[in-house]
Amino acid sequence: MVLLRQVQCIKSASTAVQAKWYKKLTIKFRVIMINIYFNSMCLSWNLSPNYVHLRSSSTSPAAVHAVKAAKRAWVKKELQQWYAKRNNIALYRHLLYTELTRSLHWVEWTVFDDRVRDLASDIAHKKFQTVKKKLLNLKKKLLPPAREETVSQILNPHTFHDKVINLSNHHFKPAESKLLEKGLKYCPDLKSSHNDFVDLIVDCEVALRREDHMIKSVIANTLNSVLKGEEGTSDGKPSARNQEWAVINSIIKSFKTANLVAIKADKGNSTVIMDHQTYIDKCLIFITENDVQLLKKDPTVRFQSECKTVVSEIKTVLTPKEKWEVIEMNPTPPRFYGMPKVHKPSIPIRPVVSGIGSPAHSLARVVGRKFVEHSQFRGKYSIKNSIELTKYLTDITPPKNSILVSFDVVNLFTSVPREEAVLLAKKVLHNAKTPEIICNELTSLLTTFASSHSMRTEFEDPFFWAPPEAPGAPSKGVNEL
Repeated sequence: MVLLRQVQCIKSASTAVQAKWYKKLTIKFRVIMINIYFNSMCLSWNLSPNYVHLRSSSTSPAAVHAVKAAKRAWVKKELQQWYAKRNNIALYRHLLYTELTRSLHWVEWTVFDDRVRDLASDIAHKKFQTVKKKLLNLKKKLLPPAREETVSQILNPHTFHDKVINLSNHHFKPAESKLLEKGLKYCPDLKSSHNDFVDLIVDCEVALRREDHMIKSVIANTLNSVLKGEEGTSDGKPSARNQEWAVINSIIKSFKTANLVAIKADKGNSTVIMDHQTYIDKCLIFITENDVQLLKKDPTVRFQSECKTVVSEIKTVLTPKEKWEVIEMNPTPPRFYGMPKVHKPSIPIRPVVSGIGSPAHSLARVVGRKFVEHSQFRGKYSIKNSIELTKYLTDITPPKNSILVSFDVVNLFTSVPREEAVLLAKKVLHNAKTPEIICNELTSLLTTFASSHSMRTEFEDPFFWAPPEAPGAPSKGVNEL
């Protein structure tokens, strides 16, 4: 319990002392939580920590069992003490939080609390790495080899591919590899111009015009430190942002010199680096093996004209606003690219045809939504994601010794005959007693965007291809048929 004298001591302390205590207790709280995790794992896997020293001169089964039970009781008692310490610290932190938020301005509190949390997170991360090594060492010492793999799977439940898979002969520097590991979506700190800082200062002056001088001083000091960071450190060394951009420029130069390409892997979040010519060869192998036909010219303009004609004839299904939305102003042909399957031998590519910006992309999206609205169609055997699959499986009691099997269809959508798919969609609309005019208009729209089956590759000239029986743009609901 929090004693009355301790509460009075906290309330009578100065703000600086309260802030010091809050920082100390926040760090201690995070460390205690890791100690609780360590002891909980020891109990879960019957591990004896090094601080537990119990021996018996007797080697009888009863003595061995008694020693094990005593060690486990020791760890439980230790865990109870850690929980008690955590609860007491939580009470003190809450009291300090109440006092500090009452005495500090919200800007001061936010800045202070963010710095304390960052410091506590860094210390807790180092502590967690140490605890993790301790658990692995205890596992090797005290558990038989048959259970080592099981415990390792619990402590490291997933085995992922490397963040960067380099299939080329080019060797990157450590700084370059570290930056590439951040992924293709990493956004580096952009260089700020003088006008950006002028705008920021003006915005701050407007926002703080009613605040007192002390708050303005805090903001001014923060802006001053940011400006100094932009200009570099005082000892003449470049700032961290400038160093990062130097590494980025080095990577760009390496990619141009060695003719490399960086692509996201098909599975996981890995970045695959390979020779550009190797990537082209893998894509051409897929195109050649799937009887893709070479077109003499780009059919995008002709297909755009067909879409406009069909949409202009629609009277019921689409509103005037939707008619304007489904027409792409500057359409481009669907773009073909490949994603390496690093989990398979020879690392083939998974073909992807991106229809974004193509004439039928927006049209297919709206038509798919309209089809579901008018037909009330719900795919009987389709699921949204793995979470929905888990939900369904919880209500099923599988037979004894049964296994879960997943079948993968090769080139599923490109193998669907377009004419039969449109006729099946029309049948679903009739079964739902959809008005004839709506049924005919939806069928006309489905027939139009289903005829779009060209794609563009950027590594061959001419670069327009047409896979046989390939649907054009994606359409949720229709695809589930």
